[in-house]
Order: sequence, then structure tokens, then C-alpha cells
Amino acid sequence: MTVHVVSSYSEALERLKSIIRSYEQIYGKRLNYIETSINFTNLYPTEKYLELEKFAVVLKKTLTENYDLPIVAITNGKLNFVIDGHHRCYAKYLTGHSRIRAFKIFIENYAPKAHYFWDTMEIIVTNEEVPEEYEYWKAIVKYVEYYRKIYGGKILVKYCKVPLKDVIPTQPYIEKAKLQALAGERFFRNPIVTLEFRGKYYIIDGHARAYIAFMKNISELYSVVLRLQKVSEEDIGIVRTSKMLGLRSLSDVKVLGYL
Repeated sequence: MTVHVVSSYSEALERLKSIIRSYEQIYGKRLNYIETSINFTNLYPTEKYLELEKFAVVLKKTLTENYDLPIVAITNGKLNFVIDGHHRCYAKYLTGHSRIRAFKIFIENYAPKAHYFWDTMEIIVTNEEVPEEYEYWKAIVKYVEYYRKIYGGKILVKYCKVPLKDVIPTQPYIEKAKLQALAGERFFRNPIVTLEFRGKYYIIDGHARAYIAFMKNISELYSVVLRLQKVSEEDIGIVRTSKMLGLRSLSDVKVLGYL
């Protein structure tokens, strides 16, 4: 089965209508809704687990395509609970948005069976198929979740060009064979992944791509950037490692395999 995500406003509206019909049958009365935006401080997920494959698609679309379709939430007048659109919510939350577009249904005294918090969400593997362009983004999601869990759930994810002069390698060597395998312009298809700390970008994934760009005198490269909140230098493993190895720029990387 191939992953499906909501792809248009009309599809989001149809999902809203279907949900309203279901809840009208349950409550035996007509329900009203408004289209608005909801602050994450008063919006709670009703599912704890998100599918890796679907979230990889949603995160890429959110970061690179301005993917911004309304979710469906129910409010009891005080609290708001997500009914449809958990993946969209989590992507917006991780990328630093304070609010999200929503269709908000009003049900007095509504209380879900369970609700959770955005910092405690879990990603699970379902092995659904994704188009090839999203395959690498599954790995990106895993990096995000790894660092999020290590550093207590406080992480911001962004997508931007980073200056290669500020990109710091975290490994001292690259194999010649890997550089040759990435020869040509195709290596630009996927962004590198970096961790931002004090104006520098420490490579999590993409040393070979960054090095090729550096050797081509390219000044900037697209990166998915992770930014940790309230973490000291001593706490960040890859920052400590790069300093210990004396790595200050991509010019410090050595290529293995040359005679």
C-alpha cells in the first residue's frame, strides 16, 4: 500500500464533512464548525503514534512545499482535540509554528478517550511504500526523532540554504568511492542534515555531498537543520567530537583511496 496524504483543500473539506456526519449520528444533533487557527498550547493529539512513512511525506511537503491544509479538531469550549491531521500538526509543531489552520467542531462537554502531548509523540514503522523522492526523508525523520529523544523533546526543524564556510564536518575521512558514486549533479537532489549550534552547522548526514559542493566552490547548500533548545556545548556529542578531532571546516576532511 502506498502512503496517502491529504492533497487539496477540497479533500480536507470532504474529510471534515464525513467526520461531522459521524459525530452527528453519535450525538443526535446538528453540529457547527468554523475555519480558524488553533494555538498548539491548547491543542492536544488524540493519537500517540504516527507512521514513519506518512510523516516523511508530510514533513518534506511542509518544509519544501508550504504544505498548509486545515486539520479537523473538536473543541468543548475550553480545550481542542485533534481528530484528523495528526501528521500535519506534528510537522508544523516541529518546524516552529505556534498555530495551525483548523476546522473546529463545537461539541459541549466533549472529552476523548485519551489525549497526549506533542513532545511525547512516537514514530512507528509501517513499511508502507512511498514515492522515491521521499525515501531519504524517512532517514531524516529518524534523525529528528533520535535527537529529539536524546535532548528531551525540545527541537526545531527548518529547511534552508546554509553557507558551506560555516558547515563543520563531524568525521575526518571520506572514501573516494563514495565521492565517485555521487559524481554529477544528481547529488544535489537531497539536502544534507545538520545540527545548528552557535552559528555553525555540524553535519549529521551528507559529508560526501557537502565535500563535493565545497570542491566545486559552491557557497551554499540546502540543509534540513536541527536546532536544539537550551543545550550546552558539553551536552552535544557531535560538537564535542568535531572539536576533539580538530575539525573546523570541510577543508580539514581527508579523502581515503587516493594513491
